[in-house]
Amino acid sequence: MKKQTAVEWLIESLEKLEGHVEKGTISLDDYIFNIKWVKDQSKSLEKEQIIDFTRKAVRKIFDEDRQNPFNLEQYYNETYGK
Repeated sequence: MKKQTAVEWLIESLEKLEGHVEKGTISLDDYIFNIKWVKDQSKSLEKEQIIDFTRKAVRKIFDEDRQNPFNLEQYYNETYGK
C-alpha cells in the first residue's frame, strides 16, 4: 500500500477546507485558523516522513546485495508512488 505524501495530504486538506468555505459551513475566522493548523501539520508530517524514509533506506543500503544494488528512486516509488 502506497503512503500519502505530506504534499498530497496538504492538498487534500486544503481542498476540504475550500469545500466548507464554498458551502458556507465555516466562518472566515475558522478557515484562517484551520489553514494555520493544516500548514503546521503538513510540516510535521513531512519531517516524520523524511526521517522514516531515510532510516529505512539506510537499512536497505546496508543490506544491499552487490549483484542487485539498492535503487533509492525505485524505493521511493514503491513507498509513495510516482
